[in-house]
Amino acid sequence: MKQNLNKTAPATGKGTFWSGILFSLKSVGWLLYTALTVVLSTLMVLVITGCIVASVLSVYILNMIDDTTEIDLRNIDLSYTTIMYAEDKETGEFAEIHRMQANENREWVDLDEIPQIMIDATIAAEDKRFETHQGVDWQRTIFAFANYFLDLSGKTEGASTITQQLIKNITDDKAVRLDRKVREIFRALSLEKNYSKDEIMEAYLNVIPFGNNTNGVQAAADFYFGKDVGELNLAECCSLLAMTNSPSKYNLKTEKGALENANRREYILNEMVELEKITDAQRQAALRTKVTAVSKTSNNASGSVYNNWFVDHVIEEVKADLMAEYNYTGVEAMNLLNNGGLRIYTTVDNEIQSILEEIYANPDNFPEVKYDVRPQSGMIILNYNGEIVAVVGGIGEKEGNRLFNRATMAKRQVGSTIKPISPYAVAFESDLITYSTIMSDEPVFTVEDDGWENDYPSNFDEKYIGDITVAEALHRSKNTVAVYLANVLGAQRCFNFLTNKLHITTLYGEGEFNDVDLGPMALGALTEGMTMLELAGAYQIYGNGGLYYKPHAYTVVKDSEGNVILENETIPERAVSPETATLINKLMYGVVNAPEGSGRAARFDGMQIVGKTGTTSNNVDLLFVGLTPYYVGAVYLGYDEPERIEYVQYSSTLTWKMVMERIHENLEYAEFDTWGNIVSETYCKLSGDLATEHCESTGTGWYKKSNVPGYCVECLDNHSDDEFVIDGIDDEDNSIQLIIPAT
Repeated sequence: MKQNLNKTAPATGKGTFWSGILFSLKSVGWLLYTALTVVLSTLMVLVITGCIVASVLSVYILNMIDDTTEIDLRNIDLSYTTIMYAEDKETGEFAEIHRMQANENREWVDLDEIPQIMIDATIAAEDKRFETHQGVDWQRTIFAFANYFLDLSGKTEGASTITQQLIKNITDDKAVRLDRKVREIFRALSLEKNYSKDEIMEAYLNVIPFGNNTNGVQAAADFYFGKDVGELNLAECCSLLAMTNSPSKYNLKTEKGALENANRREYILNEMVELEKITDAQRQAALRTKVTAVSKTSNNASGSVYNNWFVDHVIEEVKADLMAEYNYTGVEAMNLLNNGGLRIYTTVDNEIQSILEEIYANPDNFPEVKYDVRPQSGMIILNYNGEIVAVVGGIGEKEGNRLFNRATMAKRQVGSTIKPISPYAVAFESDLITYSTIMSDEPVFTVEDDGWENDYPSNFDEKYIGDITVAEALHRSKNTVAVYLANVLGAQRCFNFLTNKLHITTLYGEGEFNDVDLGPMALGALTEGMTMLELAGAYQIYGNGGLYYKPHAYTVVKDSEGNVILENETIPERAVSPETATLINKLMYGVVNAPEGSGRAARFDGMQIVGKTGTTSNNVDLLFVGLTPYYVGAVYLGYDEPERIEYVQYSSTLTWKMVMERIHENLEYAEFDTWGNIVSETYCKLSGDLATEHCESTGTGWYKKSNVPGYCVECLDNHSDDEFVIDGIDDEDNSIQLIIPAT
């Protein structure tokens, strides 16, 4: 029998309905409870996870920014361009002649020297909300972050403010990474708390790159337009700012770059109008303005590829002085020169330097020799305050920087040019001689050489002419008289004068001096020699009344903040008395102008000239030191590896003349002063004493008032005694002390 398994309760109607409702409510409640529990649990998990992530991210960010948020804008460690200046002789103003830098061309300029249109163009081009944000433009930053992950615009969008770009350029922290961007944001926020908008803008405009190794608006204005930044017009300002976006793409000095720059310039002008920085009329005018970059391609004001010889010497001189003054190494000194933004005020006369460089650049200005290789040469010109106005270190086109300079570095045997600054100078200072003292042109010693006895010294022409005056001895450059004077004075005394009074640094003397040392002190046969720089410096005393100034190529060096760090104080030292300076100047006049003078070839019309020649054994070195009332110049000719020069009737005097005649073309005729208590008298050439009317051969001489010779007695034999009055008798030998004509 089949059982019925579906038992049905008795139908009651009402109970069944409410039971269903209750069951449904219980089910919904259970579902809600379950859902709420899941949601709350999930939220708790998310909160906890978020806290953990936030904590980890905070630690990560703190580790990224570390303590590098602080940036000192007042002590930015940047490379700055060193600039050399020279005085314009017409205006008295200093003009740039050279700039030098190792890695970057940058010149700091204060904000008040930058035109407002440059500042406004910067804001329009780079950061429209610069004046209102606190270092970060959050609107641009959020979009840039979203675009970075979601590629919303299909291209990379920059979000950096001017503040952030400044940080990037100062720190060189430019990696394209999220951690770098976060670090930059924190640094920007910190920077804006510590510095004003003006300080940030000033720093930014001084560090931004403009391509071609040029940084900052001042260096860029000079490089691209040959102007100071304050002289730029609106179109030029926008052209420079266009390059900050991409210096290579918008390079004004390339044809394609100039076209791209014009488009970018128009965009910046439009943005300036939108920001109400300029009017539409100003925009239109700027668009019509022609923008042309200058063809300045080097760091020399002259446009030359290489430094000129003067600039080379300034670098060496400043380097040496920095090492001496601050105990720098050579590397440290050069680093400061290249990157320290120094301002060097030089002594160069650009016109004279150009003449000297032009003449020396052409080898055809120098005669040919018997051999293929011509001698080299160096020349330096000073004024009478020790200032180097021009220098050249070699014949031919200059083919590099900081080359061997034969005027300032080569130590050459100076030959007879030593005579006026050694035995003659000391002899006049000691009143050992006068202008007309009679000397004997004959050997002073007999010396033994390889068993042979030889007379010493010999003259250049190997001739002796007997008694001559001091004046004629120097005119003819007699070695005998110079050695005699050095022998009487002593080599040590001459050495001391050269080193202590004239500051010659290349001489050596230890222990007792002897006859062997007379040659160097009297004839210039020195152990190493002298540079033309030191030789010219020694001779300046005969053009300024006996004062020695240290030869120098600059007056002042300032650091990038305008502080004086080196200074050549032009305080003279008394080397010889004014009277001695006058007497030797008069003697050297005869060297150039007397019929027997060895320097006659140096003469040119329109200027008084004095000087002294120098020739070493076998014509290995040819020298001339010449003076005009304006300048002293020293020149030498010789091979770098000493050997005989085979010129035909040519000497250093002709080189000197070729240069100095050009230099003096437009200068007024002038004569040297007469310094000290000097008198001019007629002397007897026979005795060297003051002439009487009965002396047959006479000349004009100059004498210290304190050391005037007596009247001639050697011409008395042919005249009666009553023509003269004896004014004194020496008690020791009864010789006549002074004879004057009877009146």
